[in-house]
Amino acid sequence: INLEINDKDVVPVILEKGQAALHHCLLAHGSGPNRTNSARIGIAVRYLPTHVKQTKGPPISMILARGVNEYNNFRVDWHDVPGRDEKWKEETINNTSQVQFDQEFGNTFFGTGNTLVNAQTLLDLRARPPIKYMEGGDCLIYKEPVKGHEYILVADVSKGRGQDYSSFSLVDINVRPFEQVVVYRNNTISPLLFPNIIYKYANVYNKAYCIVESNDQGSVVCNGLYYDLEYENVHVESAVKANAVGVDINRKSKRLGCSALKDLLENNKLKIVDEQTILEISTFEARGQTYQASVGNHDDLVMNLVLFGYFVSSTYFSNLTDINIKDMIFKQKLKEIEEDIVPFGFIDDGHDQVKRITTINFSGDGNRIIIGGEDGYFRIYDVSGININLLGSKNLEEKIFSSDIDFNGDRVIISGETGVYSFEITEFGVPVEIGSKLELNCMNVCLNTDIKFDQNYSKVAFAIDNSILIYDWDENLGIDEKLLEIQTTSLGFEDSVKTYSIDWHPDGEKIAFGLGANIYVSDLLGQITPFSQGEFPQENNSIFYIGSGIVILIVTIIITRMVIQTLRK
Repeated sequence: INLEINDKDVVPVILEKGQAALHHCLLAHGSGPNRTNSARIGIAVRYLPTHVKQTKGPPISMILARGVNEYNNFRVDWHDVPGRDEKWKEETINNTSQVQFDQEFGNTFFGTGNTLVNAQTLLDLRARPPIKYMEGGDCLIYKEPVKGHEYILVADVSKGRGQDYSSFSLVDINVRPFEQVVVYRNNTISPLLFPNIIYKYANVYNKAYCIVESNDQGSVVCNGLYYDLEYENVHVESAVKANAVGVDINRKSKRLGCSALKDLLENNKLKIVDEQTILEISTFEARGQTYQASVGNHDDLVMNLVLFGYFVSSTYFSNLTDINIKDMIFKQKLKEIEEDIVPFGFIDDGHDQVKRITTINFSGDGNRIIIGGEDGYFRIYDVSGININLLGSKNLEEKIFSSDIDFNGDRVIISGETGVYSFEITEFGVPVEIGSKLELNCMNVCLNTDIKFDQNYSKVAFAIDNSILIYDWDENLGIDEKLLEIQTTSLGFEDSVKTYSIDWHPDGEKIAFGLGANIYVSDLLGQITPFSQGEFPQENNSIFYIGSGIVILIVTIIITRMVIQTLRK
């Protein structure tokens, strides 16, 4: 190289036998002559985007590291490698799976940072051949029904016009992990006939409990199964609402289902054995605020599993089976943290000195923790694996009092001395403020002692100084319309009496709050009911009670003596 290097600036790196040195390609480096009988080996690894072209020299071999090679400027197929033929390909697929072969030896990489399930989990998924093909090959049987086992059938419905597929998966919930045992997939079956297929296999598998998507054509299948075929073991969301058979897949239920499915797969709570299902999971990726199949792929089978995730994480499932999935996964995560992680009580990320932590919250899925402190910083930590990793932090430049985080850990609400802030946490862990700051008009500094999302993450409640405030919450806008404000002075308390704790009823229509020594319950219309009105006795009252007791005792003794003397006379 055309570079003058002072020998005094050279640092020797002496390698022992079997060692190797790694350095950046732009670092000036060199070595003396090789005086041994063995070859000296050097490897250069360079990463470049797929749009780059080679303009000189013989073709350079390339391996796709991530994403999809849309430009095809470099392409090395498995059959270009000496010694690899069709027989080698067949043996490799038999020992792994088609998905894993495509990932490791093809030109497509599944499990990028955009997929719902992480890459390692996708690589660990193993397909196996079905033991039977039914319905002309549309229904794959992986396990026969087992007497006494309980099964759940989850179904996604299409229009049957040769595009999207109507499909269902049957899952055995008596084994651990839960196991996929039957898969059905057909893109031409009419919604009028699909209930008959579901009815047939649900009955065979011990009258499986059926959860059917009720959107659009799904309502035809739900009504056909429940009313026409009179199959009673169908999930009904409400006994009083019309069209309540099945599950409506909306933004909220899909988000909860995706989160639950991610937990089930990454924590080895659900075993998937169908190759097409594994392929769909591998191409199910983030699109804006939701997840869906990547271009050219389908997500009908994976939507069955999203529906399964939504159901098993609900109270319906725990009441039906006495299995609490959230509790099971949450306890596992806590156990991993307790066993493998050094406990942390104070956080030092280089901002002045360690300050006292004032608030800490787990996300609903247990994968993230938010921590706020007196120094004005709040931090987001990922605790989904065996390590605790700092994702990001934000300085509010004011003392933080309280916080809460939503189910997925991607929406955060923080209260400080002057107001309440709403943040979105990006996939890279960067807090981005959404909506407008809610300004709080307190006398000096607001004492915001508690803040809580309801269980549906659609409303948020604050306990601030002498007020209880309830607002609508929108995941894109943050704090939205005010629903209720309760002034503690309206309950007969002085300004000095603060409220320190609040919580939501599971129905999201009532809150409880503590005030002094009293507990109150309020609905969203402001109808307040005292839950307990016992007050702690004051010190002077105690003295009065003691003094009164002594006086009564003395009077009783005097009267008793007078009665005895009268009787003697």
